[in-house]
Amino acid sequence: MKIKIEITEIKVKIQKIEKKPHPNFLAYASVTFRLKDGGCFTISNFTIWKSKYDGRYNVEPPKNNRKFQYCFFKGFLWEMIEREVINKYEYEEIPIINEKN
Repeated sequence: MKIKIEITEIKVKIQKIEKKPHPNFLAYASVTFRLKDGGCFTISNFTIWKSKYDGRYNVEPPKNNRKFQYCFFKGFLWEMIEREVINKYEYEEIPIINEKN
């Protein structure tokens, strides 16, 4: 049996970490997938890291340990998720400037 799911929107929420377990660890992300029929599902605990080699951001799917992953994404879907998580993280890092009139 196959189920056809049509995703209409991907929404990312960033949770910054104050007490970092590692200096390159930046934040957690949750990704919500909105479906054509009005339903949705959320996958949480994506991690965002800063590469110590080239300074780029890395995104890892949720996992319990190195041998088992809760989520496995393949191809273009993973590229879209990774891009959206990084874009949202960078947007969250933009400082808010209050202007006085």
